[in-house]
Amino acid sequence: MTAQAGKDPDSAPAVLPVLKAIVRCFGPSSEASLVRLEEDGRAVVLAIENGSVTGRRKGDEAGAYAPSLCADLPAGEPVTRVVTGTTGRRFKCTSARIGPGLAISIVIETTVLEFMSGFLQGLLDTPPSDWAARPAAGPERDAGQPLFDLRKALTSMLREAETSVGRPVTLMTREDKLRVIGELDRRGVFLLRNSVEDVARALQISRFTVYNYLDSVRQSAEGGTQNGGGTDA
Repeated sequence: MTAQAGKDPDSAPAVLPVLKAIVRCFGPSSEASLVRLEEDGRAVVLAIENGSVTGRRKGDEAGAYAPSLCADLPAGEPVTRVVTGTTGRRFKCTSARIGPGLAISIVIETTVLEFMSGFLQGLLDTPPSDWAARPAAGPERDAGQPLFDLRKALTSMLREAETSVGRPVTLMTREDKLRVIGELDRRGVFLLRNSVEDVARALQISRFTVYNYLDSVRQSAEGGTQNGGGTDA
């Protein structure tokens, strides 16, 4: 690869519509970025759409979310890896070179999807014919164990959201709690059963208030989209 090709100033604007299209297709848990591959092995973000998924911004190093792409890897050949964050969040990351010194990286958070996969697998497993004759409870379990424990995953997400606000729940303002609920909604928490009750308990507010805050953040998000809002690439 050549440094000059990787630093082509016309590359980012040309790819921006593609990044936006990827995120629009895969939804709010997805992120797409244009990455410059440096000769020293580093990967630097040139442009990014919906960077709040990983917290990366333009100019940051791509890190673990963009697998190292060898110089001899043919353009267009994708590389995929699964990354587990320090708080237990899970990401599927795929990158592909699109030319000398450049790659597109797509990241999708799969935390909730993996939990739902485990739940559905357990739901669809067929019990043996002598199920009724077995004890109601016991150490045996024929159905596959869920990949994620709902309460543990939700607790981790709430802790991370609290950290991002920078103060404990007891000191949070209404705006802080709106921000937390917006982040949890973006990550799909409210698709899970009993999540409203768990969030209300964690934020020390009522279920009714959670629903009100949820309506508010969703309306704000819709307004931003209609006004052409998006991640600054």
